[in-house]
Amino acid sequence: MLSILKSYNKKSTMPVIGISGEHGKTTTSELLAHILKQNGIKVSVLNSIGKNIDERDDKITSDNASRKDVNKFIADSIKASCDIAIIELEPKKISNSIFSSVSFDSIGITSVGNLNEPQPYKLLLDLVREDGFLTAVSEDDEFISWLINESEKLSKTIYCYWVNPENLSEKTFDNTGISFDYYVEGKINSKLKGMHSFENIYLAVRLASNYIPIRNAIEKIKDFEPLRGRFHEAYKDKFSVIVDAAKHPFQLFKSMEFLGKVKDPSKKIISVASVSENLFDNAKNLGNLVTNYSDIVILGPSDSNTMPTFDLNSQMHIGAEDKQGRLIERFFSSEESQIADKYKLANRIFHSMQQGDVPVLAFDAHDYTGRLDAIKMAILLADPGDIVYIMGKGDERTITFDNTDFEWSDYEALKLALDNL
Repeated sequence: MLSILKSYNKKSTMPVIGISGEHGKTTTSELLAHILKQNGIKVSVLNSIGKNIDERDDKITSDNASRKDVNKFIADSIKASCDIAIIELEPKKISNSIFSSVSFDSIGITSVGNLNEPQPYKLLLDLVREDGFLTAVSEDDEFISWLINESEKLSKTIYCYWVNPENLSEKTFDNTGISFDYYVEGKINSKLKGMHSFENIYLAVRLASNYIPIRNAIEKIKDFEPLRGRFHEAYKDKFSVIVDAAKHPFQLFKSMEFLGKVKDPSKKIISVASVSENLFDNAKNLGNLVTNYSDIVILGPSDSNTMPTFDLNSQMHIGAEDKQGRLIERFFSSEESQIADKYKLANRIFHSMQQGDVPVLAFDAHDYTGRLDAIKMAILLADPGDIVYIMGKGDERTITFDNTDFEWSDYEALKLALDNL
């Protein structure tokens, strides 16, 4: 079990904390930084949002950083007299030695489930320093057992802590956020949403407790604002709109499960769903998942270099059919969707729902207009109290077609759709 230090004592060597996992790494890193900063500790962060030492620099991120960039981040953090540095560790990048020169004081793993390739996480064990800490929060007991087994093979000593979030007590959630009891230390209240947030918050508190008292960490969570594009409520008036970066099945399940639990049974979940070409093998599973929790599914384009949007949407629709997904209409161009009789289309959708089906619309234009029109349609179909869920891009700033990046923002598309009402 990890030791809990009563107060933070500045060390001669700046501690570096790594955050890895499948869902919520960026949120966890930002929440941990928030907790520590609010307790008077100077923190630097390198994550998917960017590099933040004394100010935010979004040119260098944990996604595009080289080994040289990582080493420079550490050196600059020390030069700026930071007490602690936090680095987001993308599992796919762990194996290419980018972080091999960094000795991590502690590493946390959040929200891992149904993992097919656990090998990168074995490499994390090598990155933790002698007498360092490893914390894993996961519902996947098989993964935890595997990680424990691997940790016991190490020639060095590290202190490990494992927890299944299903064992957390007094877990509650609604449209305002989530809360749970952190053992005898107190109740955690947060504005974060999504079932994965329980794991993200728990990990942030556990990692912070290596440097500050747990109660000090818990007190600061309630003020932390959700990040843009990460299960973020981008609009709330007559209906609500959630913009989410979830694109893998495991991520989508965590998000959709939360929506299914908080939705008013008399209202609708309208999902704008997409799959990028590099996740083609998951398309059927994604279509199945999103249809299982939605009342209306609208398929649109995402990043694709060689595969037509039509083919990607078709695979998602095949998965949707297993959950009563019924294809109502396909639009092959923006012109087609613009001239469509929206009144007749709404009637067909309503009739399909009356038959117990989940209506599916596909916007197959292989360019940004397809995604824009899909979002516009979702907003047009939303009634008071409904939830519109937009997955797959989050706060990304580009969308890729045929090896060309185009400027894109789901937030800007949402604004255009709302202005169009």
